[in-house]
Amino acid sequence: NKQLVQAMLDQVDPASVQTLTAELSGAQLAIIAGQPYTIETRHALSGEPAAKAAQYLYQFYEDLGLQVEYKPFSFLGNTLNNVVAQKDGSVFPGRIFLITSHYDDVPVEGLAPGADDNASGTVAVMVAAKILEQYDFGCTLRFVNFGAEEYGLIGSKDYARQAYCSGEDIQGVINLDMIAWNTPE
Repeated sequence: NKQLVQAMLDQVDPASVQTLTAELSGAQLAIIAGQPYTIETRHALSGEPAAKAAQYLYQFYEDLGLQVEYKPFSFLGNTLNNVVAQKDGSVFPGRIFLITSHYDDVPVEGLAPGADDNASGTVAVMVAAKILEQYDFGCTLRFVNFGAEEYGLIGSKDYARQAYCSGEDIQGVINLDMIAWNTPE
């Protein structure tokens, strides 16, 4: 339905996109667990900053009323998290569609704000969740933010392995990565 899709697209608020990107990339304070925090890096091995970024995402989805959970995985002796939010389907809840991004960034040392790579894709997943949670769908929608992707798709490989081993019926995936890049012509 063309009108329904247009109604959904009309809900994308550029100011909200800018705020979420600024908070996720450290240009603006984020409120995490009721406290102000600057996410200066989302590097997978940064410790507290990466954990705070995951918590920021978890809190966002939880505030939308979605089912949300951490899917922990191990990497180089660290426990990291994928963040998974879900809206159950009303007709075929076992059929699952994913909208995904990675939330980690590089470099290892110093600031790693990663507004394009990959706050842009992560914010798109967040905005999609905010809009789509208002509607009923026959199949289940999952909004997934992967960790440790900059090291070779570590979080998504772990997620895929767990989904396969659980026999999940994943029907399709939309992965959003570096969607804000603007190449000068």
